[in-house]
Amino acid sequence: MICPYCKGNLQLQDEIEANDEEITHGIVDCACTSYPILAGILNLRYGRLFEQIVRRLRERKRIEAIGLGLEERMTETTLAVINTLRSKGIYGKALAQTFLRLLELKAQRAYERFADEDASFHDLMGRSDFETYLKHRFSLESFWSLYPFLRLLKENSHSILDFGCGTGHGSFVISTYAKPNELVCVDYSLRNLLMVKKFFAPNAECICLDGNYPLPFESEVFDSILTLDSFHYVRNQASLAQEMQRVLKDKGVLLMLHLHNSLAENPSAGHPLPPRTIASLLRDLPLQMLPERELLQEFLEGNCLDLRKTHSETELDSSEALTIVASRNNRIFRHFHDVANEFLSCDTNLIVNPIYQIKHENTKIILRHFPNESFRKEFPIAEKYLPPQWTLDNEFASKMHGRKLARKLTQVPYSTYEKSLMMKFIIINAPERYISNSS
Repeated sequence: MICPYCKGNLQLQDEIEANDEEITHGIVDCACTSYPILAGILNLRYGRLFEQIVRRLRERKRIEAIGLGLEERMTETTLAVINTLRSKGIYGKALAQTFLRLLELKAQRAYERFADEDASFHDLMGRSDFETYLKHRFSLESFWSLYPFLRLLKENSHSILDFGCGTGHGSFVISTYAKPNELVCVDYSLRNLLMVKKFFAPNAECICLDGNYPLPFESEVFDSILTLDSFHYVRNQASLAQEMQRVLKDKGVLLMLHLHNSLAENPSAGHPLPPRTIASLLRDLPLQMLPERELLQEFLEGNCLDLRKTHSETELDSSEALTIVASRNNRIFRHFHDVANEFLSCDTNLIVNPIYQIKHENTKIILRHFPNESFRKEFPIAEKYLPPQWTLDNEFASKMHGRKLARKLTQVPYSTYEKSLMMKFIIINAPERYISNSS
């Protein structure tokens, strides 16, 4: 791998802790700086936070280092305050030491909470709008656009890059359904990647980086690249598009899902571009661009994916979100039938969707979902397909243990009823400890 800033080779400088599969904690060097490996995650960003993490690792203070990463935003702000106070004389320096001790205490508590083996992903999320969004990621139309492409990913699954993976919902789907030989998850947030390793894709290679800079990979190394609801949050999109084309194999597949369109309104827009401009950034690759809403409708109602159909500029310009499939392999631009088969093929941990409250009324189990107004505004299609209320039939309800189904559905063929619950996202496939079973 290469440094994204100086293009120098990365070399291991200090192996602090390792297991049979990976270096879990360590420090790598290049010509310009030192980067930490923290809980198996290589961090290729720079700044006060990562300087402090490197320092803690050199002092063998592994718990403090992870805690600082978990409290990333607070750590960056506090370190800036401490740096200012240290220039304010003797009293400022004393106050800076107090802030530093408080930061270390906060980091210790964050680690203890994170390390709790009984804590679920939902337990570790707060109540902010963004954390609520993460809790219900599996219930959002922006996420559902991944499912029609599972067959395509399985066909190109030797090495997959999940760019802007967030906390790992898409990484979980890729690792569970496509089963790649190598899955590389990258994101700007160290905290997100710690969640990826803990809950969603523990065997993935995780790298913390800034997508505005060159990717740290050699050319032509990935069979598939996925960017799901993330490309529009990178400022230097021209550079990123060029980099993704560089690291994609000659016949590889680039999937850019839930791309925001600057010509349509979006509550969490980022830095969107118009469809024509996005396409121009991928000038080295043949591509197909689709309106996301039509894509989802074909999947949920028609059980198909049509990558042959072209859309007019007017159709694309009026679409709130877009999907791009790009590849030099012309064979992928075809009509896929029965694309839900892959989606329905795995039951690693089938649970009642956490967006539903479970109510026991006499002998019935009634589900009611409770999205807030911001959810309704941003994800109107999701509410269309997620029934606001559902009564489970008695036979199915007898298989439930809390939220979890008490048996593996692969022991017998899916019933029509069970398939309908999955296609409505009333029950979902989620990682172990995604939510407490009693919640």
